[in-house]
Amino acid sequence: MPMMCAIRDAMLDRDWESAGLAVYHLVNRLNDCYPYFWHIWWKIMVEVTRNHPDATKASFDQMLRKIKIVTAKDIMEILLDQLQHLINEGRLDDAMEALSEDMATKHVNKDERYHLMTIRIAAAEGIIHYAFWKRKLAQMNAHGSAMLAPDKREFEMYALKAVSFFQNVLDTPGPWDICVRYSCEILEEQGEFEQMSQMLNSYIEMNPNHGNAYKFLYYFLKSREPNNKKRLISVLKKVARLNPYDDLVFDLCLLLHEKEQKRIRQKKPPTANRMGPVEYLFDLLDSEITNHREDYWRLLLSFIEEGIYVKPLKAAWKERKSWWPHYVFRPSSVEYGASQATLFMWRGMCSLKLMGKGSLYAWSLLEADVLDPESRDKLESMRKKDIALPEVPLDEDVESP
Repeated sequence: MPMMCAIRDAMLDRDWESAGLAVYHLVNRLNDCYPYFWHIWWKIMVEVTRNHPDATKASFDQMLRKIKIVTAKDIMEILLDQLQHLINEGRLDDAMEALSEDMATKHVNKDERYHLMTIRIAAAEGIIHYAFWKRKLAQMNAHGSAMLAPDKREFEMYALKAVSFFQNVLDTPGPWDICVRYSCEILEEQGEFEQMSQMLNSYIEMNPNHGNAYKFLYYFLKSREPNNKKRLISVLKKVARLNPYDDLVFDLCLLLHEKEQKRIRQKKPPTANRMGPVEYLFDLLDSEITNHREDYWRLLLSFIEEGIYVKPLKAAWKERKSWWPHYVFRPSSVEYGASQATLFMWRGMCSLKLMGKGSLYAWSLLEADVLDPESRDKLESMRKKDIALPEVPLDEDVESP
């Protein structure tokens, strides 16, 4: 414990020389004194080595060999941490050398944990090949010329191996987002969009409750099939189901609103459920994490003023009129509005539309003098004139459609 406290104090003081000396003595005593805390000391060693002014590759590798001897039974986890360190340092050749030693098959029981470790190591190996590929791509772009045949073959080999390793990883359920992201980057560069589509759909099948899986597919569809609104809406609804406060839910609101406006222009009957965009937007505005976006409040104001969603607005406001004035439209919150004048203006306008001229929030904004002149004039103008509310007041009790 005294050694641990000494290292902690030295690291907090950023005294890397003292921390390095303590770590050196610690590693030499690790087998006798701290055999069960290798995973803690390994991470401390990496951090100290990264910051020590006199640290060298040789000194790092020397300590690493000592750690491996002491912790041979957990060599796979050490390998993973080592690969992460080497990749972060850009030492890709050293990372490949560490893999070639085939440490992963030594002193391990091939149980379920072993299988997961092999998958993680495969992901790391894919990342290493991706990094080599990325380096070659940067060199090609920097020179602005075509590659020589040997370089091109090497470039293509790195891409092929990276995607192959990533695909092996993606055959196992789990949040392997980094593998998906890097695979997409390589496949897009190669123009393999069909393979990208198959991979992204397979990732969803493997992880039906992982929100990022749907987000990857949405971004792909948005770039490749921007006019397929039905498919985009379908994917975004799944994103909203898993996380109603995701920023992409706003994209869903816009697409649903665009769809409704199109029906009106074509003089078609309204959709069976217009609640959609209103419900999703109010969910975003319920949360203090997401209701700071100006465009959310501008969209709500347009919903109210266009008069398309009268019933859904009444239903949504009915559920919130008892608590929004004390939470979302809390008058005391305006003291923080000086740096967010435009946001507070839009929010104040919405409060007037929903609660009428008696909105304490709007009054507080004007009295606190936190708005810039233009924002103040707009809010004051809305407060003074007769507000063009829908035919039926929004706070009237009605049944949800």
